[in-house]
Amino acid sequence: VFGRAFRQEGIEVLAPDLAGVDEAIDHLVEHDVIRGGTDEFTFRHILIRDVGYQTLPRAERARLHGAAATWLEAQAIDREDEQAELVAFHFREAVALSTARP
Repeated sequence: VFGRAFRQEGIEVLAPDLAGVDEAIDHLVEHDVIRGGTDEFTFRHILIRDVGYQTLPRAERARLHGAAATWLEAQAIDREDEQAELVAFHFREAVALSTARP
């Protein structure tokens, strides 16, 4: 939902009930699905990200985009101008996915 790059904190915010985020990320790094450092990770290939994204049901994608926008907006204190486009993108995706016909 976040795109090619994401932060572990973002995953934990979007999926607070998801157990074992650390272990899941370690597993994905170990199997070269994602690459990253301490807190930011990227998918090894954009197609991997696309397949993962497309496996999410539309309603779940809408919910996650809305949650991502809310979280990113809260993180943008004193950087609102820099983050406005990204926050707006996620809110727009949330609305578009929730109102789209199946």
